[in-house]
Amino acid sequence: SAPAIVPQGLKPLPAGASQEETNAFFSAILVNINATTTATFSKISHLESKVTTLESEVTVLKRELRAVKESVNKTELAARNLSARVLGLPATEDESPATIKKNVYDKILKPVLQAAKDKNQITSIPQLNTIIEDAFRLNYAAKDAQGRTLPAPVIIKFKDKAMRTIIFQNKRDAIPAPSSGEVAAGVRYYLIVEDLTSPTLKKLKDLRDDDRVSRAWTTEGAIRYTLVATPEVVRKCPGAFAPLSEFIKS
Repeated sequence: SAPAIVPQGLKPLPAGASQEETNAFFSAILVNINATTTATFSKISHLESKVTTLESEVTVLKRELRAVKESVNKTELAARNLSARVLGLPATEDESPATIKKNVYDKILKPVLQAAKDKNQITSIPQLNTIIEDAFRLNYAAKDAQGRTLPAPVIIKFKDKAMRTIIFQNKRDAIPAPSSGEVAAGVRYYLIVEDLTSPTLKKLKDLRDDDRVSRAWTTEGAIRYTLVATPEVVRKCPGAFAPLSEFIKS
């Protein structure tokens, strides 16, 4: 038979040992095994407790990090509350701020301001330099669903919030469509939208791509949406870093 495992300090079982000596010997081995097993399980339990504690600490750190990221994102959005993003405006040979401002004003803002004047929201159409502080084109170009290169967006900064608000109140129906000549030159549309941060844009896209969502849009940087199941209820996204599973239940 296989030799018995002799605990440290226990003398080996001598040859010709009596039944009583044999029973005592193996009882001692069993006691040692039980003690070793208990100690091992105690260590495992201690390690599991440490793992649970670490997991809890990681959860807290993740929550705190997310709160910091949300705060930074909100601060950046607030810093952009005088800005807007213009889409569809083709680049020209002269891309100086002055030329970009004039193109944005002539092609997009002026018709919108006329609509505001027609509604008596303003008494006259303000001049370019009284409403736009700065304008520049971003250094990248996206592609549409057909793979065609789109003009890089233009960022404009208004001089005051009231004028920006008037523009956004009237832009939907007042921004003109490109002329036939502009369409022939490759211009597809003109749009003016909020100048959102990358995390907010990504969350907005995630919502629009979700089959459970009917509509998703932003108001002053805050994302709002409606669900297919309840399209009459407008809901607010809790944050740019909040997983959809947290606030949209299947």
